[in-house]
Amino acid sequence: MSTAVRYICLVLLVLGVSSGCSTLPTSASSSAAALAETNVPAMLDLPEKVASIQEKPKPAEEAAEEPARESSVQLASAIEYETPFQSSWDESTSIDFETLPELKIEPLDSLPSFEKERVTYGSMLSQQWAGICSDYAEFYSASGMTLLASGVAVAGVMANTGFDEKAIRDGYIDNVVLSPYDDVYETLHKPKILGNGKYTIPLFVGLALAEPLLQDLPLGPEAAEWGWRSTRTLLVGAPPMLALQRLTGAGRPDETPESSEWHPLRDTNGVSGHAFMGAIPFISAAKMTDNLWLKGGLYVASTLPAISRVNDDAHYFSQVALGWFLAYLAETAVDHSYRPDLSYHLFAYPQPNGVGIGFEYAH
Repeated sequence: MSTAVRYICLVLLVLGVSSGCSTLPTSASSSAAALAETNVPAMLDLPEKVASIQEKPKPAEEAAEEPARESSVQLASAIEYETPFQSSWDESTSIDFETLPELKIEPLDSLPSFEKERVTYGSMLSQQWAGICSDYAEFYSASGMTLLASGVAVAGVMANTGFDEKAIRDGYIDNVVLSPYDDVYETLHKPKILGNGKYTIPLFVGLALAEPLLQDLPLGPEAAEWGWRSTRTLLVGAPPMLALQRLTGAGRPDETPESSEWHPLRDTNGVSGHAFMGAIPFISAAKMTDNLWLKGGLYVASTLPAISRVNDDAHYFSQVALGWFLAYLAETAVDHSYRPDLSYHLFAYPQPNGVGIGFEYAH
């Protein structure tokens, strides 16, 4: 309250007591005068007392424990900016806008792109060449060679004993070939075409080389991967398959009485090429899926070309089994290149009396 207002209130109060209040009883007038004498000075001193209370400093201990607080400053532009002032805000405080931190916004064109890299013929060939080198390294590793040697040993036992001729061939002829139901024989003959390379090889290679053209089509990348897997399996598995055909030297049924037996370099039928070629597309597809039912069905289908060769009496069981096993080992090496972190695989390990086959699952 200003000094002028206090003096005006005092004059009005004195005039009211002396003249305007004549109608009051004497006791009332004296009471009013006493009230004025006692309370007016107190009223006049009230603002100073309030100000002294507000300005009373806090003890040093309490001031030291008070944390610095963030005060919100409302600017004229209606933007709220947080300033770490420790003292209270007053009208004399000014803001230096040049010292305020600058808000930086990254342009959209500088953000990282999540678009999948396009496949070109250059990048495709470079990647696949590296993959083929990895396939060979895996196939001819110590574990791969041990597995191959184990398969060859089992096939050798079947071929050089009576198992191929007596247990399998004679029983199959008596129960299937000579059965009165010719439709079973004819049905088992049909998958032979799947093992004919003049049909399957152009399909594998064509889909593989068309990868840049298929990358935007539905299931196009999967078809190209299947083509590359099958082509690389053929490149890895064909050399040892052709070599074993000569090294075993076995013949076809009915060529000689001991056709199933191995006589190195005498003949070229110790491994079934149809069984090898016919298994590749199905095993490649089986390796690409994690669905156990679909995987199992594809593995069963991969044996049909091999069965057709036994059905047609064109190969012994050991010869088709070795052809299928070579396709499986080659595709397993290719699959390892595609998925090096695979959590399970087959492996061979030596034992005192032979070689064992193990299954490993890591998690």
